[in-house]
Amino acid sequence: CHHGYDTDQILDICPDSKMYIFEPDPRNISILKERGVDKKVKLIEACVSNNNNKQDLYLSEGLPPAYFETSDEDMKKYCQSGEWTASSSIKKPKEHLEVTPWCEFNKSVEVDSITLDYFFKNEGLEKIDFVWMDVQGAEDLVFEGAQELLTNNKIKYMYTEYSDRELYENQMNLKQI
Repeated sequence: CHHGYDTDQILDICPDSKMYIFEPDPRNISILKERGVDKKVKLIEACVSNNNNKQDLYLSEGLPPAYFETSDEDMKKYCQSGEWTASSSIKKPKEHLEVTPWCEFNKSVEVDSITLDYFFKNEGLEKIDFVWMDVQGAEDLVFEGAQELLTNNKIKYMYTEYSDRELYENQMNLKQI
């Protein structure tokens, strides 16, 4: 959920919703807690994947040129930690390095990983109304870890970002999704 600004907007529209947010990047988790987002929703400090273990998270860094050329507050929010933390992924960057040469991936950190199937059972949920996936190329891993939910129609709606370019290694394109 990055820094939780979209979470805030959803809560403004659906204030009585029960929301779970997932964030693996320790830099973003600090900002979420500083902003108090974790008081409004349940924060899961993990990436969503195909296993309940540990994963390497490739940390995005750098600042987009637009950051220096704009007074756009939304752009400034994305770089609240002093660097671009919105492109970190459990998949290694590939074409991302060409598309955004200012964004570097020089560090990684080990993070907890959880499947949606495990999360669903562990929370004792009956259904999930809406999943918003922004997993930086790891859509296939999320789908693998949600086989029970998907097979049994326990998710009503699912929204995901995608790219037809292989921004991250072995990333699914729209047709594959």
